[in-house]
Amino acid sequence: MSSGHEHNGGQHDHSHHGPRVLPASLAAPEILSAWRMRALIVFAVATVVSLVAFSWSHEGRNHILRAYLLGYMICFTFAGGGLAMLMLQYVSGGKWGLLLRRPLEAMTRTIWLVGLMFVPIIFLWKHLYQWAAFPTAGAVAQALSNHAVSLEQAMTLNAKRAMLNPAAAIFQTVVIFAILGTFVFLLNKWSLQRDADPERGTEPSFDRWRVKFENLSGIGILIYVILLTDGAIVWIKSLDITWYSSIWGLQFLVGQGYAVLALSILTVILLSRFEPMKTMLRATEQHDLGKLAFAFVMLNIYLCFAEFLIIWSGNVPDEIPWYLNRIHGGWWYVCSADFICHWLIPSVCCCRAT
Repeated sequence: MSSGHEHNGGQHDHSHHGPRVLPASLAAPEILSAWRMRALIVFAVATVVSLVAFSWSHEGRNHILRAYLLGYMICFTFAGGGLAMLMLQYVSGGKWGLLLRRPLEAMTRTIWLVGLMFVPIIFLWKHLYQWAAFPTAGAVAQALSNHAVSLEQAMTLNAKRAMLNPAAAIFQTVVIFAILGTFVFLLNKWSLQRDADPERGTEPSFDRWRVKFENLSGIGILIYVILLTDGAIVWIKSLDITWYSSIWGLQFLVGQGYAVLALSILTVILLSRFEPMKTMLRATEQHDLGKLAFAFVMLNIYLCFAEFLIIWSGNVPDEIPWYLNRIHGGWWYVCSADFICHWLIPSVCCCRAT
């Protein structure tokens, strides 16, 4: 951290100059226990409501399954995206991420729980994916004769079966979480070992750990992008078996970036009411994090709008269902709210802050 004498909100403490003295304890504050209990209560209530809705009717079951899949991807966004952002901080070495390391490490340690969350999807994915409901050529032919699928869907199911079939989907999911879990284990283990290093604070110790983290994180970011793209295709894009996109994985990656940054910023600001974050968080770090989050917001809206504009202007019959599904049946209101909440409001707030 660079030296300074800024308090939260940009106020100055003229009685203090030079580097700040860290608190005697850098442990997490006790308030986290209360936050965990509140989160557990919300989880329990939401689970009960979801189970009731799931058993209510067949249509309600389908809605709950899709909502569960969305919740699963949001959880994966924070677990996997937290891992990617942590590795990005190690590679870049930027001061912007020093305060985020502990929150990001906490996010990554939920990766195994997110992996377990996929198990219910496996047992019920025949209600979600056509490739799971019709896993063989014979099943596809039967579905086509019964008008359960269109000719285009039948041909696509047969063409994509090597990647999109129950066995392959399970294998890909296991590989994704096994590799990501290995990165999470090593980064968290090395973080504790670095803190306990007897030579901690010396230049040789700093260089040794820096190189170690950089070597793993550099290749780790590349591997993560590949695994995320694979997972996003299998878990989400294959809901529409005929759809394809060349930037699908990148859209998820950028979305994870601003979601993780938003949660991290909220976390450190809430923790700044208590030590040790109260001493460590300054206006400088807040500005850096806000500008980085704004960059992800702009990149996200650019990717989404660019894809819409290209598909709309191309007017290719195979592609236009992408935006037709997003503007009919009331989804136009959701799309408009997404534009306002995910771009307009963040843009205005970030511009006022800068």
